[in-house]
Amino acid sequence: MKRFFLYAIVVVFVGCQPTEPWKTPIDIKFDLTINPQGSNGGPGDLTFHSGAVILSSIQVNGSVENADDFSFSRSFPNGLKVNFLDSIKPPELTFSLPQGNYTSLTISFETLEQTLNENILVEGRFVYNNPNKNPAIVIIEVENPKTIDLVVRDEFGNSSFEISTDKYKDPSIVLNPPFWFKNITSSIMNGSNTTIVNNQEIINITNVDNVNIYNEIDPRIGQDATSVLEGK
Repeated sequence: MKRFFLYAIVVVFVGCQPTEPWKTPIDIKFDLTINPQGSNGGPGDLTFHSGAVILSSIQVNGSVENADDFSFSRSFPNGLKVNFLDSIKPPELTFSLPQGNYTSLTISFETLEQTLNENILVEGRFVYNNPNKNPAIVIIEVENPKTIDLVVRDEFGNSSFEISTDKYKDPSIVLNPPFWFKNITSSIMNGSNTTIVNNQEIINITNVDNVNIYNEIDPRIGQDATSVLEGK
């Protein structure tokens, strides 16, 4: 009887041990946004304030110490529209990831190929060198599909980090329009073609409007993008 009683205690003790927390996945919400800061210094200033991207797919790959590598992917045949600088994050960009010490976490996403419709839209504001001229609205429309691959890093730039319930923030994927316009000077912007809508001057940058600017920024889209996982 004593031996049976001792065995029962051991079974209860072992059975009641809590699950190791790093074995429980947690939801990570990826935020897709843009860097709004200006790219042209001095009196000619270009800033960005809104826009959207239409995704066709997204894939997340990870390597965690003492665990199997993983890969999750989602496809959006009809496109998933994600608004920049929006506090509402689409649930489709939430992934349940394992906790642990990561040696690598990467993200890859593709924009939807569309005919006569943009898959990346960015809107901004350009202040002319001429103080007598009202600022112009800048509208960038990109139709060419893009594939963007990113390595997630922590706030210190490391590609190895810990993800756990008490040590993480949702990562931001940040596209960088100021970098796209790095070689576009204020004088080029001042000389761009414009249209007038409701007394508002608009600079459209597309594959048919202000093509010289479009051809310069198009290959740079996706370059210098970042994804940062900030600690709590």
